[in-house]
Amino acid sequence: MTNYVFKEFFHGKCQNRTTGIDPPGCPNPDCPVVCGTPGSIVHFYSVFKTRAFTCLVRLVEELTSPNSTAFQQVENAIEEAASTDRRRGMLRFMRNLSFARGDSADRGRFEKRQDHGDRTLLRRLLRQFRPFLTMACGGTASGKQNGLPNCSWEDPFKQYILTFP
Repeated sequence: MTNYVFKEFFHGKCQNRTTGIDPPGCPNPDCPVVCGTPGSIVHFYSVFKTRAFTCLVRLVEELTSPNSTAFQQVENAIEEAASTDRRRGMLRFMRNLSFARGDSADRGRFEKRQDHGDRTLLRRLLRQFRPFLTMACGGTASGKQNGLPNCSWEDPFKQYILTFP
């Protein structure tokens, strides 16, 4: 997030390179030049919010990619927990239907089919992160004024950021 929001966009000083003078409003409270000062972040808050949102979504998508280590760990933990519950449920099911003698090969096929279904469901749910967060935030991350209206912390954020020099 530091790279995407600050190093790639909000970075450096706003001073005129030849005169060394800050433009009006810099460094605080409302600097109309894109730079790394609090006033610039306040002035370009909608861009800041959009970049933060986009970065968060990309980070979560990266972590929840089926090929990522984090995803594999979550998937394994869920499967382990589900497997324990499934075995208990399967035993109850077999007892209730008088299949206590049940063929272990059939039980194994059932468990493998369930594991595949669990994986598919988990992957499908995690792919929905971007649309879900976009909907929860009230719109698209366009960088326009009032974008993502339900995910705005504008007033407290501006008060906080302006405490820095």
